Amino acid sequence: MLTNKQTLFVNEYLVDLNATQAAIRAGYSARSAYANACNLLHKPWVAEAVRKGLRERAEKLQLSGEDILRSIVDIRGKAVTGGKLTQALKANELLGKHLKLFTDRVEHAGPDGGPLEFSDLELSNRLLTLIAILEERANGL
Repeated sequence: MLTNKQTLFVNEYLVDLNATQAAIRAGYSARSAYANACNLLHKPWVAEAVRKGLRERAEKLQLSGEDILRSIVDIRGKAVTGGKLTQALKANELLGKHLKLFTDRVEHAGPDGGPLEFSDLELSNRLLTLIAILEERANGL
């Protein structure tokens, strides 16, 4: 069961799918909105409410994923024919993402594949940041 504030968050999230802004508009602190939004979206009942809202919107619009893909393919064809390469490239990008042709990669190694090296100051700052995030989460629960 959602609290009133969680329900407001879900409704605000469905407006623009921006979790941080939805948290702020729902009344969560702007300073900890990102962390609160992340925590909320990981709660099963909140995630289910979001899925339900998205399903209802798709049903209301009578829109399916297949409709969207057909539209992108149509736009791509018109863009190529019209010489609008920027639009064609964007359509290709969206189709490529759908087909999982592109993956975001995060580098977890240092130069030449060696270990990442941090100074004591960098490690200290990262640890303090992590502690602050954990404290915000603990206070938000």
